[in-house]
Amino acid sequence: MKANIVVKVLAVVVVAILLLVILRGGKADSDQTGVDIATTGLEGLTAIKTGPDMDNGLAIDSLQDDYLVDQFGVDVDTPVETMRTLTNETRAVREDSVKLQEENVQLRQRIDGLAYSGDSDHPYWFYPITCST
Repeated sequence: MKANIVVKVLAVVVVAILLLVILRGGKADSDQTGVDIATTGLEGLTAIKTGPDMDNGLAIDSLQDDYLVDQFGVDVDTPVETMRTLTNETRAVREDSVKLQEENVQLRQRIDGLAYSGDSDHPYWFYPITCST
């Protein structure tokens, strides 16, 4: 019984201390905003710039033509050359896709022919494989 009373008293004390720390902490933060710089010995320091006018080095575009030529000596493509390259690559991929589709159709026909040939020497003659296109 006495242990319950002691635990309850300790809990009340801990909660009271926490509330006191929280309330004191809030007052200390609000007091620091009005600190006089001359009294702290920080009068020789300058404030840090913040905001959109700050130069943080991100203004350099590493993909600009002038930057690539100056830094790496790279010959930069014009937008027309880039589009020509992309168009040719797309055309090549499309032609390869058509060739592969035709080859797939031929392979499916061969598989269907082997599956239904009834040739007992072929290991897949008994599987009823059907390929739809």
